[in-house]
Amino acid sequence: MKKLLFIIPCVVFVWAFSLNASNLVQNGGFESWEGDTLAVWNIDSGVNVVKESTYVHSGSYAIDITTTSTSNRGVWQQISISGGAEYIYSVWVRANGTGSNGMGILVTWRSSDGSYMSSSPTKYNSDSLVWENMVDTVIAPDTAAIADLKIRGYMNNGDAGIADDADFEMATGGISDIDKLEKSELSFSYSDGKLTINMSKNSPVSIGIYDMAGNLITKKEVAGSSVIPLELARGVYFAVSRKIGSEIVKKFSVVK
Repeated sequence: MKKLLFIIPCVVFVWAFSLNASNLVQNGGFESWEGDTLAVWNIDSGVNVVKESTYVHSGSYAIDITTTSTSNRGVWQQISISGGAEYIYSVWVRANGTGSNGMGILVTWRSSDGSYMSSSPTKYNSDSLVWENMVDTVIAPDTAAIADLKIRGYMNNGDAGIADDADFEMATGGISDIDKLEKSELSFSYSDGKLTINMSKNSPVSIGIYDMAGNLITKKEVAGSSVIPLELARGVYFAVSRKIGSEIVKKFSVVK
């Protein structure tokens, strides 16, 4: 049976997620270098990290990660976080393999004195030789104060792939102005496990689909009209369209 989508009319306001969130990653686009050395990020031993300018997701540069011994090596950055808070970590990768032979992201949580607490499960890429946005929603332990954001290559003695546009944001809630929604040029249709997004402009934007609890279901970069394979259970969801200086939120319901 087909699943149908209905855009729910809004009278006063819509509850949305991550409306005022900002990227906590420094040099997340890998544009800053000190000569040929990547700025801000720490580089593990047993890996070569070089400036990539041929294949980039945005901007002028990305990073290419090549392991020189065992796998599980890459770059990491340490930031201050709020214990108990939910965060969304995403990195664009163009990997040369998949899963344990490709690339992955994870977060290590630490206490205020730097002591190790726990780590999130590794999120691996699932496709190769194409740009893929790896996204993970993580919750910091209540007493955590520091997060190590890690991007790793999992290929033994080989070029694991390229990473670009790292983003780490707190998943906070907010109220979106109804006038902004009414003026938006964004529409959806959903059927047979496919979400069709129609936009009147072709400039790239990030689309995030969230459930009622604020959990990120998927995040994609789209331009114009796009079709995203997506299995959604019956319920209410939010679609957040984001680009620099602009955000649009739509609330919709999927009915079997």
